Amino acid sequence: MEFRGDANKRIAMISAHLQPSFTPQMEAKNSVMGLESCRAKGGNPGFKVAILGAAGGIGQSLSLLMKMNPLVSLLHLYDVVNAPGVTADVSHMDTGAVVRGFLGAKQLEDALTGMDLVIIPAGVPRKPGMTRDDLFKINAGIVKTLCEGVAKCCPNAIVNLISNPVNSTVAIAAEVFKKAGTYDPKKLLGVTTLDVARANTFVAEVLGLDPREVDVPVVKPPSSFTPSEIEYLTNRIQNGGTEVVEAKAGAGSATLSMAYAAAKFADACLRGLRGDANVIECSFVASQVTELAFFATKVRLGRTGAEEVFQLGPLNEYERVGLEKAKEELAGSIQKVKRKANLLHNNGGHKSDDDCSSNHLVLPRQTSFPPPIEDITRRSLLQQKSFSVEIETTLLLQCHIQPSGAKMEVATDEASTPIRQDTKKGKLRYYPYNINWNYGLLPQTWEDPSQANAEVEGAFGDNDPVNVVEIGEAQRKIGEILKVKPLAALAMIDEGELGWKIVAISLDDPKAHLVNDVEKHFPGTLTAIRDWFRDYKIPDGKPANRFGLGDKPANKDYALKIIHETNESWAKLVKRSVDAGDLSLF
Repeated sequence: MEFRGDANKRIAMISAHLQPSFTPQMEAKNSVMGLESCRAKGGNPGFKVAILGAAGGIGQSLSLLMKMNPLVSLLHLYDVVNAPGVTADVSHMDTGAVVRGFLGAKQLEDALTGMDLVIIPAGVPRKPGMTRDDLFKINAGIVKTLCEGVAKCCPNAIVNLISNPVNSTVAIAAEVFKKAGTYDPKKLLGVTTLDVARANTFVAEVLGLDPREVDVPVVKPPSSFTPSEIEYLTNRIQNGGTEVVEAKAGAGSATLSMAYAAAKFADACLRGLRGDANVIECSFVASQVTELAFFATKVRLGRTGAEEVFQLGPLNEYERVGLEKAKEELAGSIQKVKRKANLLHNNGGHKSDDDCSSNHLVLPRQTSFPPPIEDITRRSLLQQKSFSVEIETTLLLQCHIQPSGAKMEVATDEASTPIRQDTKKGKLRYYPYNINWNYGLLPQTWEDPSQANAEVEGAFGDNDPVNVVEIGEAQRKIGEILKVKPLAALAMIDEGELGWKIVAISLDDPKAHLVNDVEKHFPGTLTAIRDWFRDYKIPDGKPANRFGLGDKPANKDYALKIIHETNESWAKLVKRSVDAGDLSLF
C-alpha cells in the first residue's frame, strides 16, 4: 500500500503540466502537490523562479536553461499562448526543478505567487528596420501588465527585465512599482549581459584569446588596441543585435544568445540570493553613477538584489565622448517613458468582478449604424483616398471609470447603435491584455453574413462594420472621429466568420504623409497586430483565431478594395435590398 501511494505521487508530479489551470492555491491543499515539496530529490530546496513570456523565441530556450540550473527548485512558465506545450516539453528533462505551466491573463497571478525571481522576456521581437521606439510603443503595455502582477503577487521578488528596449522598459516597470507602493530599486534589474558577452567575444577575436578569459571592463591597457580596432569593436558591440536580425533575414532576432545571457544573469542573481560573496555582473539599474535615473554599470548582487552599484572609474577621452552621447540618448528615452507611463496610468485598472450595474457605460455615437446614406454619399466615399473612422479605444472620455482593457463594441442591434462595454453573463468584459493601438470601425461599411469570400477560405461576413486598427502615435478618445489613410488589411477568421482588420494611420499623425508601407516605416507592427487578434481569446479557453490570405497582410490597394466592397454591401443594406435581420438601421 505504501508503494502504491508513492507511485501515485510520482504520477501526479509527472502529469502536472497537463493541467494548466491547476493553481498553487489548489496545490496547497494537497501535500503531494504543495509548493514546499517541489524540489529536486536529495537537493537543496532552491528558489522559485517564474519566466513571463516562456513560449517566445527567447523564453523557450531560457526555460530549458533555467530547468538545468541546480539552484531552481520550482519553475513557473507563463505565456498567453502555448505555455502548456513548452511546459510539457521542458518537464521531460531529468533535472531537479519541478515545472508548472500557466496560460493567459487569468493565470498570471497564480504564476507569480510566491516567486523569488521573475524573469520577463515577454514582448514583440525585433524585426529588420525596427527602431527602439517602434519596439517600445508595443512592448511598454505588455511590461506594464506583467509588472502589475508582480507588484500584487510577489512584491519582494527580484525582477530581471529583458523586454526591449531595456533602457525604456525598466523605467516603465519602475513607475508601475512606484504606483503600487512596492518599488525597491535594488530588485529591478535590466538584463544587459548579452552586451557584455558580445564584448567579451569580439575582444577575444581581436586579441586571439579564449572569450572565457576576457572581462571587457578590465582589459588593460587601452593602448593594446589601435584606434581602428577600438572603433571596430565599439561599433560591432553597439550593433550586435542588428547584425543578428539582418543575418536571420526577418526570421528572428538574437534569441539564442539572449537566452544564454539571461540565464547567466539569472544564475548570478540566484547565487546572490543564496548569499554567495562577490557576485559581480553588469545591469541597467537605478543609480547615482550619472545624473540620470538609470544607468548600466557593474553591480554586486546579494540577498536583496543589487546591493552595491559601482562607479565607472577613470575614462579616457574616447570613452568620455561616448558616455556623453549615451547619456543624451538615455535622457530622451526616459522622457518618453514618463509620457508613456502617464498615458498608461491614466488608463487605470479594472476589477474583474465589476457588474453591469456598477460600471456600465453607454456612449452614443454621433451617427447611427449605418449613418444616413446622405451624410456621406457613396460616390464621395468611393472617390476619396482617406476615410472617417470612429474610434473605440479603452480610454473612456468623460467617464470617471476608466477600465484598462475594457472590451468596447458597437451595439448594432440597439437603436442609435451606441458604443458600450461588452458583457457576458451579466459581467463586464475585458481584453486579457492591453491593446497597443487605437481600435475602431469604419462607418458605412458592412460585412455581409450571406456572402462567402472565395479569396478567404469561403468565409462569410461577420455582420459588423469593418474594424480599423489605427497605428499613429497619439492615444485617441472613445467616440472620436478621425480621418485615416488605409495602409493594409488582415483577414481574421473568428469561428468561421470573416472580420476584416484595416490597418490605417490618422491623417493628423506627423508620419502620415510619409507612410504608404507599414513594414517599411513600422517594421513588425503588422505581425504584432495579427498575433494580438489571433491569440486574445485563448485565455478564455477559446481557440485561436485564424487569418486568411496565407496568414499574411494584404497591401494598401487590397485594403481599399475591401473598403469599397463592404461599402457597397452597406449601401444595399440601407436601401433594404438585403435583409437587415436584427440590425438597427435607425
